[in-house]
Amino acid sequence: MEAIEPTRVSAPADTASSEAATVTSLVDPESRTPVVGRRGFLRIGGAAGALVVGGGAWWWSTRAGRKTGGGASPASASRPELVVAFQGDLSGTTKDTGHAQLNGAQLAVERVNAESSRPLRLKLRAYDDGGEPERARDLAGRLTADKGVLAVLGPTTDRCFVAVEDTYTKAVMPVLSVSVGVAPQVKGANTSTLRSHAALRPADQLLAAPCYAYLTGPAHARKVFLVDDRAEGDFAWTLCDDLQRVLRREGRDATVTSVAAGTFDSAALAGKVMADRADAVVFSGSHERAGAFASALRKARFTGARVATQRAFGTRFLKSAGAGAEGWVFATTFIDPTSAPRTRSFTAAYRARFGERPGWYAAEAYDAVLFLAEVCARKGSALGERGAIVRHMSEVDHRGISRTIEYTADKGYTNDALLFLFRTVGGEFDFLGQYKEVVS
Repeated sequence: MEAIEPTRVSAPADTASSEAATVTSLVDPESRTPVVGRRGFLRIGGAAGALVVGGGAWWWSTRAGRKTGGGASPASASRPELVVAFQGDLSGTTKDTGHAQLNGAQLAVERVNAESSRPLRLKLRAYDDGGEPERARDLAGRLTADKGVLAVLGPTTDRCFVAVEDTYTKAVMPVLSVSVGVAPQVKGANTSTLRSHAALRPADQLLAAPCYAYLTGPAHARKVFLVDDRAEGDFAWTLCDDLQRVLRREGRDATVTSVAAGTFDSAALAGKVMADRADAVVFSGSHERAGAFASALRKARFTGARVATQRAFGTRFLKSAGAGAEGWVFATTFIDPTSAPRTRSFTAAYRARFGERPGWYAAEAYDAVLFLAEVCARKGSALGERGAIVRHMSEVDHRGISRTIEYTADKGYTNDALLFLFRTVGGEFDFLGQYKEVVS
C-alpha cells in the first residue's frame, strides 16, 4: 500500500492484500471523516442470502468460472493499474448514500483486482464533497487536472452534479453516476461529448411511471389527490402535472394542490384530502413533510392508497410518520439487495466486509465499477486514455446484479424498467420489485 498523505485516511487494515484495492479519501482536515465506518443504515425488509462468507468478501472468486489468483503473481503484478476517483457526499446530509456507494464500489474494485485474467487493476480514490456544490466544483477542477485519474464515479447529489457537469464534460472525463436524477444541462455540447457521462439511473421525471402504474393497477384509484410540494421545486410540479394528464386521459379524476415551501400545515392538507373524497393521494415532498402528512392522514382516518417517491424514502419518514407510515408505497430508482435474488451473494459479502446491510445504490455502484472495468479492457489490453474510455463506453453491455447496463441512442444508459416499488410494512420498507412486474 502506498504511503498515505496527511489528509488521507486509509481503508481498514483487514482489506489489505496484494490484490486488494488501495482506497484513500481526501477529506477536510477539520472533519477527518473516514471513508468506511460500521454505521447502521436503514433496515429494509427481505431476507438476505444464507451464504456463509468468511475471511473477507471473496465469494466472487469461484463464480462464472473466472480464474483468480490467491496472491500476487508476476502476471498480476505487471497489469497496469488505472485510477478511478469516487466523488461523493461522505460527511453531509446524504452521507449514508455516499458511503453505501463507496463501499459497493470498493467491493467491485477488490473483485477486479482479484481476477488475474483481467488485463488491468483498479485503484479507487475517494473524495468527499460533503454534498456541497462549491466543494464539488473545486474537486472536479482538481480531478480533471490530475492526468492520472481516468474516470470518476459520482457525485451523490443532483446539486453537485449540476455544479461539476460542465467541468467534466469539457475535459471529456468519463463519469458514471448512479444516484443523479437530473438530465444533462451542458449547453452547446454535442452528443458524443455528452456520452462521457453514463447516467445509470433514470431521470427523476420517470418516477411518474411507477406511481401511475400502482394507482391504476393494485390501488384501483378513481379519484386522486396530487400534492405539488413547492419545497421540491420543478420536480414536484412535473411529477404532479404528468400524473394528472395521464390519469385524466383514462377518465380518472385527478386534482393538483400546491403547498408552499415554507410553513407546512399537514393537518389542513389532510382535511382537504378528506373533503375531496379522494381514494388515493400522491405526495411529491421529502422525508419530514411526507411523514407529517402521513401522520395527519392517519388521524383523519384516511384509508385510501398513499404514494410518494424516493425523495421521501428513509428513516426520517418513518420517524416523522410514526404509525401513519404503514402502507405507504414508494417509487424508487434503486433496489433492495437483501431481497433481490441476484444480489443476495453481494449482500452477504457486503455484510461480511462492512458489518451492515448495503444501503441505497450500493449494488448499483458495484455494477458501475464492473461495467467500467469492462470498458477499460479492450482486446486483452487496458485503455489508459480518457477519450478512448469514453468512446468505448457506448459499445459495452454489462449484465450486473442490479441491472443491465447498455447504451441506446434514444435512451442513453437507462429506461423505465429500472424503476421499483417499496411498501412500508411494520415500520420497515418492503421491496416489492420492478414496478411492471408488481402491477402485472
